[in-house]
Amino acid sequence: MTFGCQEQSIDLGKGYKLNELGSFHDLGVTNYNKDVLIKGQILEYYFDSTFIIVIQKPRDSFISIKHLPYNEYTKEFEKNKLQLYWIVEKRKKLVFDTLTHKYSNIVGPFKDNDYQSKLKELKVSRLPVFKKLSR
Repeated sequence: MTFGCQEQSIDLGKGYKLNELGSFHDLGVTNYNKDVLIKGQILEYYFDSTFIIVIQKPRDSFISIKHLPYNEYTKEFEKNKLQLYWIVEKRKKLVFDTLTHKYSNIVGPFKDNDYQSKLKELKVSRLPVFKKLSR
């Protein structure tokens, strides 16, 4: 899937979407109110009736380079290979906890080993086949 200049949106079911966010044109997971639930650069995604799983490259892990000009920041960001997994449990109610600043049905971020363990804990029987997002 390739994105051009127009704003993009991918329906993930039950009111969830991948929507274009901010000046970097990253896609993030939003709900029906367009609240941003998972931001950063979404690289790949999977969804079914029960889960949304995304592989994300977080921009907030690059705070030390945010003072750079846009082109230099982009080069440094692209060099980093950090990828994290997030899981949205669509069957659970989405409630924001003001104390922890987390949503009740979203878990993550996980690195690969922790992600694999969480899939087992959630009793995901088949490994998700991700769809890549081309930029």
